Amino acid sequence: MVKHLGLAGDGDELDLVDDIEEAFRVRFALEALEAVRTVGELFEHLEDRRPKNIDAGGRCATAMCFYRLRKALQPYAAVQLRPDTPIEELRGISGRKLRQLISSEDGLQPPMFHLSRISWAALFSAIAFGLLALFAHWPWYIACLSMILFCFLCYMAPIRLPEDVRTLGDLAKMLTTTSIGSLVERGARLGRDEAWDIYLELLARHTGIPKQLIMRDTYLIDAS
Repeated sequence: MVKHLGLAGDGDELDLVDDIEEAFRVRFALEALEAVRTVGELFEHLEDRRPKNIDAGGRCATAMCFYRLRKALQPYAAVQLRPDTPIEELRGISGRKLRQLISSEDGLQPPMFHLSRISWAALFSAIAFGLLALFAHWPWYIACLSMILFCFLCYMAPIRLPEDVRTLGDLAKMLTTTSIGSLVERGARLGRDEAWDIYLELLARHTGIPKQLIMRDTYLIDAS
């Protein structure tokens, strides 16, 4: 296990709280969080506020998320979409388009995408060219063209999903984590154990620490 999540207390813990609030559709009172020190204590605050649906007849949140995801993507896919469909089968849908389609489906919160290595290289090249033009005293319009190119690349650069998202089912699980509050509001069941697992998944994605290493007595902030 880890002793703390590695948060420095310089505001990054507020970003984590924002992620939890957005995923579970809750709002924490900041004064109530001042005494929170551990992962378990923050979870208890979440339990007091999150929407609850522990009805055994409620629908599985991940299954509900998958059906909504398939509804949004199927018209753009060349194969019948199933939970085990490889993400590569969606290669005809750009990352930016994928995000738009997920956003269009009511109740789903798009995940954070990442720029590819090629995209990062292109962006850094555009910045370097602009700085070179500035310090080499090239004509002003060359620097302007470089900045325009930089903005264009930022908009058009390919984006990718996290490496652990290999199938459509993996994508549905990730979306369940970021959209659980709205899914519960629409009838998905969510007991305490499921909420804890999703909570750990949010912590893991925010900090990069495997959720198996995060315990209830793990501190949120590195106090050393």
